[in-house]
Amino acid sequence: IRVTVTGRYDDMMKIKGVKVWPSTIKDIIASFAPRVTSQFKIVLKQAPLQFRVEGPTKLRVEYGPDVKPEELGSLKREIREKIRATTLWAPETIELVPPGSIPPAEFKAKYIEVEEGS
Repeated sequence: IRVTVTGRYDDMMKIKGVKVWPSTIKDIIASFAPRVTSQFKIVLKQAPLQFRVEGPTKLRVEYGPDVKPEELGSLKREIREKIRATTLWAPETIELVPPGSIPPAEFKAKYIEVEEGS
């Protein structure tokens, strides 16, 4: 029997019936280095209620310093495809932001951000 620990249970979210761990998304994002930095946020319209996420989701990812503007579209598609293939879920929107846009965490990283009123 093989047991794989995916992430902390209290970090898990259920989005459209699919269990999503931020640590899994982090590993997927990291696989695109150096085209992306390690900084990302899963952006929600409202805070999860009992691990369930309602409404559209957005993934905000910092692209790497050497990425050209014309490469951003294909990078978004590749990230979405790899997330979907790995987790069976994909965010409705992927927003690529310049390096330094997402401040690094000083302690435990906060990968979830709630944008109230958006």
